[in-house]
Amino acid sequence: MKKILFLSLSGEGFYSHRLSYVKHLIKKGNEVVLISEIKKFKKKFNNVGIKTINLPIKKRYDFNPIRIIKLIFKLNKIIKNIKPDILNNIGILPVLIGSIASYGINLKILNSLTGLGSLIINKSIKYSFLKVILKISFFVFIRKTLIIVQNKFDKKFCQKIGIDENKIFLIPGYGIQLRNYKKSKQTNKIPRVILHSRMLKVKGILDYYYAAKYLKKKKVKVKLFLYGPLDYNNPNKLTFKDIYNLNIKGYLKYMGNSKSIRFSLNKFDIGCLPSYREGLPRSVLECMASKLPIITTKVPGNSETVINKYNGLIIKKNNPKELALAINKLASDKALRLRMGTNSLKYCNKKFSTKTIFNKLDKLFIL
Repeated sequence: MKKILFLSLSGEGFYSHRLSYVKHLIKKGNEVVLISEIKKFKKKFNNVGIKTINLPIKKRYDFNPIRIIKLIFKLNKIIKNIKPDILNNIGILPVLIGSIASYGINLKILNSLTGLGSLIINKSIKYSFLKVILKISFFVFIRKTLIIVQNKFDKKFCQKIGIDENKIFLIPGYGIQLRNYKKSKQTNKIPRVILHSRMLKVKGILDYYYAAKYLKKKKVKVKLFLYGPLDYNNPNKLTFKDIYNLNIKGYLKYMGNSKSIRFSLNKFDIGCLPSYREGLPRSVLECMASKLPIITTKVPGNSETVINKYNGLIIKKNNPKELALAINKLASDKALRLRMGTNSLKYCNKKFSTKTIFNKLDKLFIL
């Protein structure tokens, strides 16, 4: 039995993305402790056997040096007190502070880079400075740890900043339990498109809106839906007012945040995510598990999930017209949707099922 400590900024994200694998670890006899901003998920975590330590972080993207130093010292005390066999830091900030806080302590460190989207895309002085800090930290504190990435582009990034290739493991996510998802039968008279993600500009929300506007102008028979939470701590956020101003135009319907939407994807006909960069988009995997054809962009993360013209269509990022044409193509051809949806399910089962992913993760966590 091993004691495994996870460090994650988002308790909600940990619950939605990693709970299945953590249950698997506990079932194997391991002890699991989570350090995160727990909030309302504490009882849910405790009910499945996860011990929790609350670490309140007001801003997910807070790189204030004084607060970071305080966090590092606090984490150092927690880690020494828990004495874990393995520490898994999840996300850029946890990787930085977790690796520094555990430096010199005898334990195995797994650093999960869940996507370098904002860091790579954003060209501001703040993010350019952060890239420099990240490279220095990688060289001093992180290069001797094991790195888990979710796509080949992030793997190349790690190699470029000096990480030994043998210490980088490409594992696409935490697996999808296919039996949990009902399958779409493409029975809607007017095809329904679903985009479910956080309400961020980099998710291509505005491109989706302009595509909807184009389709309505062309009188294409299709309905576009948008689901997902607001993320006010993200510098790339869309506010409720922003979304409302799109919604009232009547081009698409924003349905708010539904925690159960992933289990209702079978009511739709097309899955869509026109984002600008991802680690590995779970929303797309959930659509694939629901037997939907996918429309997504040719960017890191997304291009790992779709084989163009096999289980979906790959388009250029930030191109609303091309997105609209892709939606029109699938909306007007039910046979194509059925074929691509079947292929989505096959591809998801082959590459992203829990059985496949858990076997890869076990080699790092418990073998």
